[in-house]
Amino acid sequence: MRDLYNKPGLVAAVIFALIIATLVFKKVTREETLIVPVEDGKAQTGNQEESQTLSEAQAMKDAESGFSLSFPMACKLGKDCWIARYVDREAGDVAADHTCGSSTQNGHKGTDIAISDLARMKAGVSVLAAAPGTVLRLRDGVEDASVREAGTDGTKGQECGNGIVIDHGQGWQTQYCHMKQGSLRVTPGDTVAAGDVLGQVGMSGLTEYPHLHFTTRLSGSLVDPFDGGKFETSCEADGQSLWADKVPYQSFVPLPAQFSTEPKDLENMWQPGPKTIPSDSEAMLLVGRGFHPQRSDIWHFTITDPDGKVVLDNKINMEKSHQVYVGFMGLEKPEGGFKPGIWKGSIHVDHGPWDDYDQTIEIEVTP
Repeated sequence: MRDLYNKPGLVAAVIFALIIATLVFKKVTREETLIVPVEDGKAQTGNQEESQTLSEAQAMKDAESGFSLSFPMACKLGKDCWIARYVDREAGDVAADHTCGSSTQNGHKGTDIAISDLARMKAGVSVLAAAPGTVLRLRDGVEDASVREAGTDGTKGQECGNGIVIDHGQGWQTQYCHMKQGSLRVTPGDTVAAGDVLGQVGMSGLTEYPHLHFTTRLSGSLVDPFDGGKFETSCEADGQSLWADKVPYQSFVPLPAQFSTEPKDLENMWQPGPKTIPSDSEAMLLVGRGFHPQRSDIWHFTITDPDGKVVLDNKINMEKSHQVYVGFMGLEKPEGGFKPGIWKGSIHVDHGPWDDYDQTIEIEVTP
């Protein structure tokens, strides 16, 4: 049994000769304020020039006066959903989140909350109203498809995909984008309470993975819910959070590990891993995925066979930082196939001076 790793002796014809996939999302210009139709059928875009501007002091004042946000998804943060990107708080070509960290994308105008894979999306994850209000406008009917497959041309004018805008009074609005086609439960004019189900997380519009893009505005201006600061002004606002319950910040987001029998890349990394692997599979791969790994991070992969023997023990040293990353290491099929039984995988991420992360996963090999 040989490690699937770049080293002399591997036959070039083996489809797994390229073993470590170190990948980044292709940067796409995103109008993340997005377009959602108004009730009369005309379109209104959220990135229009506004006559009113929002100061950080006013945002804090409004927050103190009672406006607050509940978490807009029915999930447990850090367990089955993760914040993939925050609002970009620096102008120009520099991207920085509200902590002045790098967990955002240049020009990103909302908070992205991701789920693990397309199977989770299919099962259904509810999108919830973040505050009481009235449904102002919405759109449904946009197909759930990655722009990597469908291209960006088809998203023009509907970058938000299936989405909802809720008016909360006193100038406050929230917007919910990339929802699942056919899942919306409300209509314009409906009154909702905080926590009411609006629909489900999807992958519609200008997106590459299943998530909710959540935006907060006051008097038309984008507001970062983590400290009340403005979009592309400063990452040092030091204001008051709008979240009713604390939403912790996480600079690096490891997604659940997977086993696979084929290489993973940005095209297929959101497909769910198999529940079992046949013993005659050509390879067994342990896959690590995550948002915002940093240069010098170390990913340590181990695979243990049903007898408790460690049969793979290798590391990937990150040579540069990434918006999103998928990497794998694994084993070629041994003579006679993989031994039936329960195999275990472990991934330890040494995240530099920050926290370390550990993941474990099991897979059954069937005869």
